[in-house]
Amino acid sequence: MKNKSITKLTKYLLEWIKSNLIAPRELKIKRIKRNNHYLLFFSAAFGLFGLTFSFVTLLKNDFKFNKDIWFEFNYYASYIFMAGIIFPWCFYLNRHPEKIALKVIQPIHFGLIAFLTSIFLVFQHQPTLNAYIILVCVTVLLPIAFFIEPVIYDPVVTIMLVAISPKIHTLFGTGTMINNFLYLIVLNILAVNRWRSVIRDFNHEQKLEENIKNIKNEIALASQVQKTFFKHNNTNFKDWAIAHYNKPMTGVSGDFFDIYSHDDELEGIGIFDVSGHGIASGLVTMLVKNIINNEFQEGKKDDLLIVLERINQSVLEEKGDVENYLTGILVRIDGDKVNFVTAAHSLPILYRAMEDKVSYIEPNGQKSYGAIGMKNVPSKFAEYSITMNKGDELIFFTDGITDATNEVNNSFGKERLLKSAMRNVIRPLSTQIDCIISDVKTFSANVPQNDDITLIILEKK
Repeated sequence: MKNKSITKLTKYLLEWIKSNLIAPRELKIKRIKRNNHYLLFFSAAFGLFGLTFSFVTLLKNDFKFNKDIWFEFNYYASYIFMAGIIFPWCFYLNRHPEKIALKVIQPIHFGLIAFLTSIFLVFQHQPTLNAYIILVCVTVLLPIAFFIEPVIYDPVVTIMLVAISPKIHTLFGTGTMINNFLYLIVLNILAVNRWRSVIRDFNHEQKLEENIKNIKNEIALASQVQKTFFKHNNTNFKDWAIAHYNKPMTGVSGDFFDIYSHDDELEGIGIFDVSGHGIASGLVTMLVKNIINNEFQEGKKDDLLIVLERINQSVLEEKGDVENYLTGILVRIDGDKVNFVTAAHSLPILYRAMEDKVSYIEPNGQKSYGAIGMKNVPSKFAEYSITMNKGDELIFFTDGITDATNEVNNSFGKERLLKSAMRNVIRPLSTQIDCIISDVKTFSANVPQNDDITLIILEKK
């Protein structure tokens, strides 16, 4: 029974040591690099300190060696010796970081031993109390400033403090020696706890990085699925041509557009902007796309305004408690006529080829309010009809273009978009798209995209 208890306790201790004191290899490599960076600076400073005071010591004695200055000179020389070993070692490892993982004995471990040895020399000379104060400061600061494993730090510091205990007892008595051992116990516990804290922080960072990586992978997969789902192969029809651009703010877009056609006849298009960003709004786009497509196809003989109202009702029923809503424009082609209905969306730009004029379509006075899929909020949509001639264009866009900002937080705005369209209408459709988007990117410069961007140009042949 006793042997079982001992075995159980041993297993528990080994497991505790493994989980709390054995650092992952990646953490050691990361910390060794940090140690070397700081050691390079400290060893240089200590070496300079040793050289300076060695010179001062010799200067005070007219550069004559005798037993009176031997100890003082020896103490400062220990700093020079330590720097002479550690500085080139750290310098080499910093220049060759790939070799750091192969170093079993880190420079910081040698530095700890060398520095405490130099302090121990002070204990062979008066005043011992000052040396003890230095030792206390160093042993406290070392595990804070550097990454020193307890299996190295605790034994070295323990040996040092035990070695000076006889002299502490002789000079200051039993009480001070007992305090010395209490300090040793507390210091070792603190060193172990800090090490455990470093390991916990590292494990937390690793889990966080893994979660972020998983999220990015999921977003990339969702983005690929969405792109496949919204892919449009045919953009050139009998009497119409279409060019388009879509770029999500993140991997998944809350904007989407659709093209409704039969053979080489264009029947209509749709451009919509779901509220919010990311996966949530991206999933809503995939939900409402089918709804809009089905209602458009089934309502070919119905008034377009009624079709959009049915779409609104279906979206409300299908998305349930999801709070996302969408704005947009649904377009139906009827010969030379382009009929469209807006749902709280910016009106398109119209280019008249005969007049060589570009302008925004003006509101027609109809009362329009609300968006698609807004629960408990009444909505009313506005309907427009435009006759298109050869070379005429309609430019549809989402507010990711007009709301794009620059470094002083100015918006690209509708006026700049209009001017960009005016400069490029004579170009081929795909080039027009490229030039307008280029103008937006040039305006925004280094400011990250703050919304999904969609741009569609519809041209009458």
